Amino acid sequence: MKTKTIRIATCFLGVHGLLHAAGTTAGTTISNQASLGYTVGGVAQTSLNSNNYQFVVDEKVIFTMVKADSAYVSVVPGQTAVVLSYTLTNSSNAIVDYRLSAANQTIGATDAFAGTTTFQTASNATFAHSSGTGTYNAGTDTKTFVDQLAADTAISVYVVSSISLTQVNNDIAGVNLTAIAASAATPGTLGSDLVNTSGADTPGSIDIVFADGTGTGGDSALDGKISSIDAFKVVSATITVTKTSTVLSDPINLTTNPKRIPGSTIQYTITAQNTGSAAATAVNVSDVVPTNTTYVASSIVVDGVAQADNGSTGDGSYTSGTHTVAGLFPTIGTSTTKIMTFKVTVN
Repeated sequence: MKTKTIRIATCFLGVHGLLHAAGTTAGTTISNQASLGYTVGGVAQTSLNSNNYQFVVDEKVIFTMVKADSAYVSVVPGQTAVVLSYTLTNSSNAIVDYRLSAANQTIGATDAFAGTTTFQTASNATFAHSSGTGTYNAGTDTKTFVDQLAADTAISVYVVSSISLTQVNNDIAGVNLTAIAASAATPGTLGSDLVNTSGADTPGSIDIVFADGTGTGGDSALDGKISSIDAFKVVSATITVTKTSTVLSDPINLTTNPKRIPGSTIQYTITAQNTGSAAATAVNVSDVVPTNTTYVASSIVVDGVAQADNGSTGDGSYTSGTHTVAGLFPTIGTSTTKIMTFKVTVN
């Protein structure tokens, strides 16, 4: 009686792509072929080979984006070209373009640092770093989308905004940046947004499989986009100025319970106070001596120091032509109060 012994072996052939965090590169062809060997009556027979079976590795799209700023980005009212920084990392098994879209948070929303958004920036422009990660440079970081980001590669992306002059100390503006995965078919040109392949596997074609997570800006998982929130905070001086007057003497009562009658001497006190988070510099105070009064020569005192009317002391002066008293506080630091006084007589 003849006997048969059969051995089956599988041989993997074809081109193998590089291994990345998400696995073999999309588009890699994987092929294999089975080989069958057998004997009859103890005699080895000619081996047989199966057909060579091939398939193409599909594209797994997975990426993250996080704010690179560890605290609020400090800005001042009226400042332009202020920058929020984010880091976008492509963990897909393919080169991917990314479309960038920035939007202001709604007022009242919780910002990236658990504060509350109180205003919105005047404009938001998006840019990608010229190569890899780094600090924003307006001269070189001009591309408005991420072009050809390789697998296992990170890049810095930015939102560049302007702050209204009307904002005040401690105002907060949250900005939500979203990156959307796009085709990287043509270098230098933003491709069309990738679309998740629905239904069954498509043999011989590269299907798209979204594997992204949920961003901090409210996007959903597995949607081909990721969002991240960052925030500006206004750090500015908060200056208040008040003016009071005290009657020092009059011709009848002299300095005892004086009244504001013709010939009396009145002292004006101007108080400037900074309750903000930043110092105010080059603070100028001016006050026109009121009608029906006459300025008392050499009566200006700035921050406790008597001033010469001609301004030779540098911090106070009187201009006779316009009857204007002026004072200068070079700096008013935080939680600081400065005072200027001068005297007039009632005509």
